[in-house]
Formats: sequence, C-alpha cells, structure tokens
Amino acid sequence: YSLEVEYWPILDPTGLGENRDAKLASYRQARDQIKERLIERFGPPTEMI
Repeated sequence: YSLEVEYWPILDPTGLGENRDAKLASYRQARDQIKERLIERFGPPTEMI
C-alpha cells in the first residue's frame, strides 16, 4: 500500500511540571497543538445534523 505520512511535532507532556497546575498547563498545550494541526489539515469542524 502506498501512503503519505505526516509528522506533527507535538509536545510530550509526560513528566512535565512540578505541581498540578503546571502539569495541566502542559497537557492543555499539547491538546491545543493537536487541535491546531487538525484544523490546519482538515478545516474547522462542521455542525452535524
């Protein structure tokens, strides 16, 4: 099979942050990076009926 692989460098939040708030911030940053990449690649979400 022929396929194209896209590499998305995303922050790995595992082990980052000294306290709960810092850890949550790292995971939120990774979430936001993934969301931005998905929107760039596929466009904004559409409403399903």
